[in-house]
Amino acid sequence: MNIIGPQVKALRERQDLTLKELELKLNSLGWGISHTLISKIEKKKRKVSDTELVYFCEVFNVNPIQLLNGDSPFPLKV
Repeated sequence: MNIIGPQVKALRERQDLTLKELELKLNSLGWGISHTLISKIEKKKRKVSDTELVYFCEVFNVNPIQLLNGDSPFPLKV
């Protein structure tokens, strides 16, 4: 199951990024992903690998625990 989708969406929105802008940032890091697939991740319709988790952490400048604990009491640091 994909548990980071809502966190990805929240971080993207907090940084005022469109899906396309996030796509471009992730592609610049070397992950060839489309905004369509990012949308599926945000909606928990696509699983995320450990490598992909690292890309999201890099682009949002967060640690993996912050993405994996989507429902935890730990606040997101942006």
